[in-house]
Amino acid sequence: MVTKEIRKIKYIIEDEANLEAGILDTKNRSRDLVLARMVFSNFLMVEVGLKEAQISYYLNRDRSSFYYYNKRHFEYINDPRIYPEYNDLYTRIYNRYNLLEDKLFNNEDKLTKMLYLSEIENNITELERKKIVLHNEINMLDERLD
Repeated sequence: MVTKEIRKIKYIIEDEANLEAGILDTKNRSRDLVLARMVFSNFLMVEVGLKEAQISYYLNRDRSSFYYYNKRHFEYINDPRIYPEYNDLYTRIYNRYNLLEDKLFNNEDKLTKMLYLSEIENNITELERKKIVLHNEINMLDERLD
């Protein structure tokens, strides 16, 4: 559910920034794309409450980028003259997301539980992958013994 909600936020940002769908995940570093990526990550950190490590999973980026984005976010918000395009996009995303009636991130307790559940699901997936690898290794060892 968390992944679906984050995809919804990502869609809103791509739509508001006039970017093609899915482009936030690319390695492109154009000005418009960096702006959208910065707004996306800061929205998730500031408004949703996700940690840098969690966001790096969804954006496939090193978490050090998010420390930088977060530092810049507060500079831009405190002095809108620095980067007015950032403030404009962030405000549009904030307003549009908060108009949604089916938003998931509207209750802090619910969010915490959903993030915990998402983390458990990710751990289960990783354990299933390890299980398959171990089964394959056991089969290879059995074949060597025959």
